[in-house]
Amino acid sequence: CTTNEGGKKNKEKETMQTEPQTIDDTESNTMEDTRNTISDKELSECDRENLSHIGLVQGGCGHVLFIKNPCGQIVGHDRDIRQVDFISAKNGSALIGNFLKDFIPVLLHTTIMQCVEQMKVAMSRRTFHFYAVPGKTFALSISSTETDYSGIAIEI
Repeated sequence: CTTNEGGKKNKEKETMQTEPQTIDDTESNTMEDTRNTISDKELSECDRENLSHIGLVQGGCGHVLFIKNPCGQIVGHDRDIRQVDFISAKNGSALIGNFLKDFIPVLLHTTIMQCVEQMKVAMSRRTFHFYAVPGKTFALSISSTETDYSGIAIEI
């Protein structure tokens, strides 16, 4: 996607970049070059990563928690979520079905819930928060998975 100085999409350049180009191949017939072709569907899905790939992009990060809002009940997570330093094991309790506040520090839980409320006021779908433990800093992406903010994804 390209934009002009005013931030609006430049349709002419977008069309030029996404349309297949014909190249002249002297050894064979003319063929269609689709190496740089991106469909509208692919552009709309660029922010969605399959959960099976989480944790494979960068070691030690790429985790996700899904919670119900406002109660904070955990409804999903990636398989290696317990590797995150600030998530406590609570005697091996299952995370799903329990509440986020029981597995993370109180101050972090309060901050996450405040971020969600601030997103609602700003009519935003995503915000970021940095959280540190001794020797490590984590970037949290907090986003609404539902239009009414009833589902929240926390990517770590």
